[in-house]
Amino acid sequence: GEKIILTVNTTPFQANPTITFSSGTVSKATVSKIDDKHVEVTGVAAGTSVITATDGTHSGTVTVTVSAAS
Repeated sequence: GEKIILTVNTTPFQANPTITFSSGTVSKATVSKIDDKHVEVTGVAAGTSVITATDGTHSGTVTVTVSAAS
């Protein structure tokens, strides 16, 4: 599937360098950690998935939408 790179911005900048990433719906999109600030999201099937970044005590999310191939 198509791939995008997401960048994580923390405040303060180096708040916690150990960040984990997950996809709420791996049947729609998967995630692969590149480093502690970047993750590659790969579309699997049409639909949406919530991508979560967590540093142990804090988390942030983004919803990605995968469109059917044209």
